[in-house]
Amino acid sequence: INPEGSLDDVVKEIKKEMEANGWKSTMNMNVDGEAMLMYTKGDNSSTITVSGKDKLQAAYMVTVAK
Repeated sequence: INPEGSLDDVVKEIKKEMEANGWKSTMNMNVDGEAMLMYTKGDNSSTITVSGKDKLQAAYMVTVAK
């Protein structure tokens, strides 16, 4: 991910990488400098949040079925 990119650039890059790796988008939200992306892959799920204006932060949470 390009750390110099805008929030929209980072979200586009995350979407591209997730889908290229077989994750299916179940929800995308981008409001007022915050984005939340949710994906599934089989029984696994992932939630990614990206926020910030001057400095972007991304958090990934992945739930893996056992």
